[in-house]
Amino acid sequence: GDMLKKQLKGDVIGRMLAAQKLGERSDHESVEMLKGLLATDAFHAVRTEAARALKKIGNDEARSVLAGSLNQPDARVRREVVEALSAFPHDEARLALWKQAQAEKNPLILASIIRTWGARPGDTEVAAALRKHLASTSYSEEIANAAIAALRAQDDSSAAPAILARLQQNPANFDSRSYASALDALGFLARKDKDRSAIRRFLAQQLNHPKLSIRAGAAKALGTLKDPAAI
Repeated sequence: GDMLKKQLKGDVIGRMLAAQKLGERSDHESVEMLKGLLATDAFHAVRTEAARALKKIGNDEARSVLAGSLNQPDARVRREVVEALSAFPHDEARLALWKQAQAEKNPLILASIIRTWGARPGDTEVAAALRKHLASTSYSEEIANAAIAALRAQDDSSAAPAILARLQQNPANFDSRSYASALDALGFLARKDKDRSAIRRFLAQQLNHPKLSIRAGAAKALGTLKDPAAI
């Protein structure tokens, strides 16, 4: 009530606490107050808190506010809105994130959106976009990594040759933990292929990698590949 309205006009800490309290309600007025904070508060941490509160409320109205709030100039807030929206398994959220992906310039935020496409198997537009992002280059290969994670989540075995080619392309650009999980994704996606020899050879080569995490990732991937010739 009045206490909350007072906090909303107060200092940064007061506004952040007010946003958290509003997240414990689900009435129209609370959603509208959070919408106002997300759109106009001068401080990014308050806008971030508002996005989290709307995610917590989790109703249709909160989802619509988030879908209409992606135009955030501060990347930290935009990422929070993306994370919040990705919690809603609804076409409105999926469409808003899809549109955002076409315009998003920040690779970390784009990678967050791409990972949500793991829940969209059989969608031809998404399949084409994942292959495009797999081929792209970015800092630490964040975007290619996200595409590989989504293809694994979809269990899209047809992507295995493209992933193999991508991992051979410029392995030093990947950070070692991501590369190790990409190796495992490759083993997983190729596990039902009749001829797994090219992938098995590539994974076996990684057993000699100087980095332990990549050797371990390759060993795990060979186990996942379940190829009798690998044992």
